[in-house]
Order: sequence, then C-alpha cells, then structure tokens
Amino acid sequence: MAENLPPSSDARDLAAAQLGISGKTAEKLEAVVDVIDQADVAGDTKRAAELRDALNTKSASAAIGLVQKKTPPKEKLLSLNRMASGNNAA
Repeated sequence: MAENLPPSSDARDLAAAQLGISGKTAEKLEAVVDVIDQADVAGDTKRAAELRDALNTKSASAAIGLVQKKTPPKEKLLSLNRMASGNNAA
C-alpha cells in the first residue's frame, strides 16, 4: 500500500538514509528535538533532560513515546496535523 507523503519526502528520505534511518523516523526525531527546544525555552530543564537522555541512551521510539505520553491532547493533535501537512513549524 502506497503512503501519502509530503512533496519533500524524497529529500527527507535521502537525508535520513545518510544517517541510516527512515524519513519517517527523521521527522519524528525532529519533532522530539522541537519539544526539547520548547522545554528549554520554557525553563523545563527536567523534561528537556529526560528527552535528551531517552534519545542518547535508549532509542528514538522511547523519546517519541515520552513526548506523546506527556503532551496534552490538543497539542498532540496540532502536532500530528502539522506532520501530516508537511508543515513542522511551531
């Protein structure tokens, strides 16, 4: 079954392949880094450190799970909509 990917998926996939990951995983990692940056700006150093630790010592899936678990439902929906439209701007 073919996926509906944003127009930039070729570039995304090529860049991600250089890192040995899929384009989807790269997008998810970008979202985690965005949440880390937001936590830093908000002064939530504990959350930022928790997410960094998950990325550095566990896995992308672990970090993504933490983001999804602690993100309020409305923010999750907005984030998923941005990812689906290919617009990852906050």
